[in-house]
Amino acid sequence: MRIFLLVITLSFFSVSLVEAHRSGCHRWHSCPSDSGSYTCGDTSHCSGCSDNQYCESGRPRTDEVNSQAPISSFNQRYNRKEWPHWVDTDGDCQNTRAEILIRDSNTPVLFKSERHCRVIGGEWIGPYTGETFNFANEIDIDHIVPLKHAYETGGSTWTRKQKREFANDFDNLLATDKSANRSKGHKGPEEWMPLDQSYWCEYGQRWRGIKDKYGLIIRDLEKQSLNRMEQHCE
Repeated sequence: MRIFLLVITLSFFSVSLVEAHRSGCHRWHSCPSDSGSYTCGDTSHCSGCSDNQYCESGRPRTDEVNSQAPISSFNQRYNRKEWPHWVDTDGDCQNTRAEILIRDSNTPVLFKSERHCRVIGGEWIGPYTGETFNFANEIDIDHIVPLKHAYETGGSTWTRKQKREFANDFDNLLATDKSANRSKGHKGPEEWMPLDQSYWCEYGQRWRGIKDKYGLIIRDLEKQSLNRMEQHCE
């Protein structure tokens, strides 16, 4: 009798699984799509997941799809090598880094040699912290809109030439102290703002200007943070 009941139970369970598969429901957060299947992660992001266990459709719920989602293709990965930077576009031996160090120094810069290629000294006030620096090796050149952030908000489809142009655009570059630049990383303003609030206005305006210049997406939380920074312009 026990064996008979066990067989009946297993048969019912197998039928349920078959029916679930036919209806498009998959366990383990795997949802079907037109191109196969993908992992939903939190199944609440899929339609038909009222019990948060199964997916009836591989399509994300439309109310979950907003401008917070990365724009880049998930089939590709950001590769910094695809964004050539610190190039010498005018052939004068000064690459982009040297050009920005010269532009942003409050005093005439010092060069390593008479060729005037490599900058080693000057006076830079880090716009993110307000601190003063006199040695070029204390300085990073920051992309206001970071390369990876640009990739995630529209730049993934650019050609190598377009990526090179963006990576060396003087409008998007600042001489900053290393600690601030590395604290920022590739974060947007919703995750990171300059420590020196007196720079918030200019930072927000320059960020928005670069996004507009290159047609990059401004996401919801990003926009809220930009609005907050731009209140300091008043």
